This record gives sequence, structure tokens and C-alpha cells, in this order.
Amino acid sequence: MNLTDEQWCLIEPILPPPSPSDRGRPPLRYPPGVLRDAARDRSGLRLRASLHSALRSAPACQKQRDDGKESRRSAAAAEPNPPHPGYFDHSGRGRFTDSNPDAHFPLCWGMTNFEPAYLRLLHSGELQRRVDEASAHLSTCDLCGWECRVDRRGDRLGPCRTGEKARLSSFGPHHGEEDSLRGWLGSGTIFFARCNLRCQYCQNYDISQTDAGEDVSPGELAAVILELQERGCHNINLVSPSHMVAQILAAVGIAAQKGLRLPLVYNTGGYDSLTALHLLEDVIDIYMPDMKYASAQIGRKYSKIRDYPQINQMALREMHRQVGDLQINERGIATRGLLVRHLVLPNGLAGSEEIVRFLADEISKDTYLNLMDQYRPAYHAPQFPEINRPITALEYQCALQIAQTAGLHRLDAHMPWRFG
Repeated sequence: MNLTDEQWCLIEPILPPPSPSDRGRPPLRYPPGVLRDAARDRSGLRLRASLHSALRSAPACQKQRDDGKESRRSAAAAEPNPPHPGYFDHSGRGRFTDSNPDAHFPLCWGMTNFEPAYLRLLHSGELQRRVDEASAHLSTCDLCGWECRVDRRGDRLGPCRTGEKARLSSFGPHHGEEDSLRGWLGSGTIFFARCNLRCQYCQNYDISQTDAGEDVSPGELAAVILELQERGCHNINLVSPSHMVAQILAAVGIAAQKGLRLPLVYNTGGYDSLTALHLLEDVIDIYMPDMKYASAQIGRKYSKIRDYPQINQMALREMHRQVGDLQINERGIATRGLLVRHLVLPNGLAGSEEIVRFLADEISKDTYLNLMDQYRPAYHAPQFPEINRPITALEYQCALQIAQTAGLHRLDAHMPWRFG
């Protein structure tokens, strides 16, 4: 069913638990576009059309109420001390500042009293310096765990198969992430095409292992970021970003000047270089790395990479040094910190015991760990009999018990009834 903008406007999302000042107020309505998901049907996604829509620089979305848009604007203008532009003040009215036509400040849902670290870098000029330095690294690229030294500005491509421009697969509000990321209006997810890993069981292989998508400039990527903020997302979720660090920094520099105020989530397979992570310090608010394997041999076999545990663990230490343990605000939305994902594989091949002990002993027992149970054979998995089946309830429960025994207590764990 295709809904019009007006119909979408009337759909009520699941709201978070109300704060005391919210109780008793009439239900809120949402502006056109806030709830639509540009990536909900990847097979039919017209990415370039979505990109053109993002580039139109439409005015910022304003939270709408039944008493009419003009009367709300008049009331907001009469307010002697309006709140920070672009932030919902829980009084029942949303407002935006339009004094600068090039800088709109959409509502940052669930993000009151939050200021991302990259704004300090923007104002000091350090963010632009990082953009320039990251761009220079593309000439002898060492911006992911491969450190291949390929000149990505020329004709030769490295293991990531990506040149000077970012390649975008899809983007939109995503409601399948962890609760503290998706909130009630979704995580603003940007799926980058290709990947610096070659996971033989990848469930998103159509994105990570193919050339599908569009090459985009930093300005176009910045427009996508701002559209996701405008649509009410709680954060900007950069999926498979390790080979796109220079392009991401350039886009964030542009978007921050034009009103970006959301936390940035670095949603990575965990094969990241220290060089790149140092460039991202105080730019990324939430690091969300995978810890895939405890064995280098297993990593080489199933993801075609070298020294995964060594590189992955160095990256985790650096990420935690920068942002610490995951912080979640009073509305249940993550604002800063480290969130680790670990996918349990059949026959214990991921090395779950070694991984949770590393997290507990060398990172923090307060590490937020999503212990994932959704492994299923995909892509080339049927070529490997030992992983050509889903995990069992017993395998998952054993991994969960090991994590608890190690002292990890912030576990995003799943219930046994998920297993058929």
C-alpha cells in the first residue's frame, strides 16, 4: 500500500515512556517523511531519486500539532526565551530557527541537552584539519585494518574495491538495531557498499560483496546525513564505514556546518586501523564494532583477512579509550560510548569464550554487549559444512552463560523462544 504524505502524517509511532511534563498532553502528529524508510525495499529502491530528494534542501521538519502551524509559529516567536534551536523542549511545541537559510536545525528526538563532540572540533578548526589529513591518507591508504598503501585516487583499487568517492547502497530510518539506538523513530542508517571483509556467510552480501549502489561526493553524503536528522532519527548510523573514513570526515565537516547535531555511530566489522581511529577521536560518539573471531586462522578461513583478533583487539582498546562505556540518557537513547556485537557461530567457531573474557578483563565489565543469535547460512556458507546450519538454543545459552560468568552484566541477550 502506498500512503500519501498526509496519511503518513497521521500515523502514530510507539513513543518512549512519557516524562512527567508530557503526561496528559494530546497525542502528537509527525511531519511528512519522518516515518518513511528509504531502505525498506532495497530491491526496488531508487537510490538516486532519494539522493536528489535529500539534496533539495527542504526546510527542517517541524513537529506538528492540531492547533495549526501558523499559530504555533506565532506562539514560538512570542516566547521571550526560546529553547536551543532544533531541540524539542517537551512543552508540546517543536520549533526551528530559520534565520540562516543555509542552516536548518531539525528536531533531535530524544536528544535534549546533548551536544556532539564534533562541534567543538568544528569551532576550533580541528575538524577541517582532520578532513585534510584523512584525505591525504588516500594516496597511500592505511585507513582500515588492511593498511594496503594503495593510491585510491588513481586507477588501482585495494581490498575494499573503493576509490576516492564513497559508494552508497541505501539509507533510511532503521528499526532493527539495539533498543538504545533505534528508539521510537529509528536509527538513521547509511549502508555503504562493499566492505573490507569477505565474510563467507554474510547476510548482507548484496551490499557488502557487490558493486551495487551510487558513488557520492562529500556534499551528497552530507545531504543524506541531514535528511536523516530532518526525518527524526535519533542518530546517524554509519554501516561498514572502515574503508570510508576520509569520505565520512569530509561529509561530517559539511553537515556540521549546516546544522548536524546527532550522535554518530561507527557500525564496523571491527577490522579498523589505529590511524583511522585517531582521526575519528571526538568525531564519533558511539563505536559499535563486531568482535567476530578469537582465532586468526578462523578469521582467515571465513572472512579472508589476516590477523583479525590482533587488529580487532587493538581497535577495541582504542575505541574504549576514546568514548568509555556506553551512556544511555533518561529516554533510553544512547549518546556516547562503546557497544560491542558478537555473533555466535555454530560449533563454537567464533571463540565466544575468549572474546567475552577479553571484554571483561581488558576492556570493562560494564561493556554493553549484544550477544547475537541470528546466524543463518547465507552467501557461500553452504560450501562450509561446519557452518551450514543455524546455531542451536544450547549453543546460544552456553555463550550467554560464559559471558555472565566472565562478569559482563550489560547484555543485550535473546530469549530461548527465538529458536525453532
